[in-house]
Parts: sequence; C-alpha cells; structure tokens
Amino acid sequence: MKHLVRAWLVILFCAASVAAQAPDAAGSWDVRLNAPDGPHDAALTLTKAGDALSGAIKGPEGEYQVQGTQNGTDVSLSFTYRGDGPMLITMKGTIKGDAMGGPATFGDSAGDWTGKRAAAAASAASPTSAATDISGAWAFEVSSPAGTGTPTVTFNLSGEKLSGTYVGQFGEAPIQGTLKDGQISFSIDLTVQDTHLHIVYSGTVSKDGMKGTASFGDFGEGTFTARRK
Repeated sequence: MKHLVRAWLVILFCAASVAAQAPDAAGSWDVRLNAPDGPHDAALTLTKAGDALSGAIKGPEGEYQVQGTQNGTDVSLSFTYRGDGPMLITMKGTIKGDAMGGPATFGDSAGDWTGKRAAAAASAASPTSAATDISGAWAFEVSSPAGTGTPTVTFNLSGEKLSGTYVGQFGEAPIQGTLKDGQISFSIDLTVQDTHLHIVYSGTVSKDGMKGTASFGDFGEGTFTARRK
C-alpha cells in the first residue's frame, strides 16, 4: 500500500488547480475609494470560498459588509453605504500581487479605487509586523520522499491562529496551525488510496517567504520553501 500512496504523493504535490494560480484577494487591504466628493480611505478584509468573496470594509464613515467574486485576476465587490440614504457602491478591477484596483460606482456616479495588501503597505514603517501577516495565497515548492511539487496554500491569520485551505490534485483540504514570533506550524489531513495522511509543515516566516521541513508520517520527511503569490 505504501508504494501506491507514495506514487499518489507525486501527483498530490505537483498538481495545483489552475484557478489557484491567480493572486488571492483574501486577506487585509488598505483601500482608497475615489468618489465624486473626494477620496475615502478604508480597511478592507476579505475571505475567499471558491470564487466567492466576503468580508467587511471599515472607515471613518462606519463598517459595512462586503460581498463579491474573484474569477482569475478579476475582482468584483459591492456594499451598501448608509449615509443620508442607502447607496450601492461597486468596485471592479484586477489583482496583481499585493495591489488591486479599477473602476467604481457610487450610486449613479462613477469613480475608481485602489488597494494595497496591508502587510505590503506596512512594511516600510514596520518590517517586523509585516513579516507576521501571511494572510493570502502562497506558492509552495515541496521536496518530499516521492518527489517535488508546487501546491498552493491560502492562509487566514487571526491572532496567532492559522486556518485556510490547501489546493491540490484531490481538491481542497483545510489547514490548521499557528504563527508565533516568526515560527509557523500547520497540518493537513488527507486520504489517499484509503490511507490517511497527516502532514505537518514547520518552519520560519519572513515578509514574502517561508521555509522549513514537512513531515509525511510513515513516508518520511522533506523540505519546503514558499513565496507570496
């Protein structure tokens, strides 16, 4: 059975879904909405489930729930602003690395918007805090006893607690772990050929990179590096 699982591990770590190759909008963003009455700065937090985006945008005018989608590099978001009366605000555009933006509508009026990933925006003022914000998608390069591969992991960080999604040949698998003082540890549970695999990643994190070791249980250990997508 082990040789069958070892063969499947090659496929597992070498094949990530095509959709996951695009930068992921999940995470924290500093955005500027250029409305007809002037610019408005706000903090945008997004989570991603499949193609669906959800989250909140918070600024001096209050906090509002955001809904939207991501299709490849195309992002579409909307929320209803409650001022003198309800006004639908839409934000469409593209995402490239740690930046995104495009046209926006404010009711019947047109404008635009830009956004920078919060970790990238904070790096100049506080490199240490930026290094610990790993929310978003990361491209992994894994060397395992079965070979090498390039899975994608999307992280959500809340305090020191990590959650998120691993994307590979067999679909999506949730991850759980911790990030503390630049040290990361997270695990994935998979079933391959009726055999349960508990895989543990442990390593160190910098602003846009991480590296460490991966344990495949009875199938040995390997190493990994990762970079932000």
